[in-house]
Amino acid sequence: MLDRGATESEVADTIHMGTERPARQPKLGREMVFRGGYEYEGRRYPHKLVRVFYVEEGPVTVVVPVITRYGDWAE
Repeated sequence: MLDRGATESEVADTIHMGTERPARQPKLGREMVFRGGYEYEGRRYPHKLVRVFYVEEGPVTVVVPVITRYGDWAE
């Protein structure tokens, strides 16, 4: 997840508070836009979108992939 530009707290926030997104069963999907200014590959972006796909296995949540995109998303 760090290699993809997302922190552990951003992934947790996305799972708990993000908008539900379609995913292939049995995975669940959520995404969340973070605002605050980010730098990626030498460029500045006002927002970062974190999309998380995960599976809940009893009390454990297993994160499968994390996708991070940088850009400018309207509120």
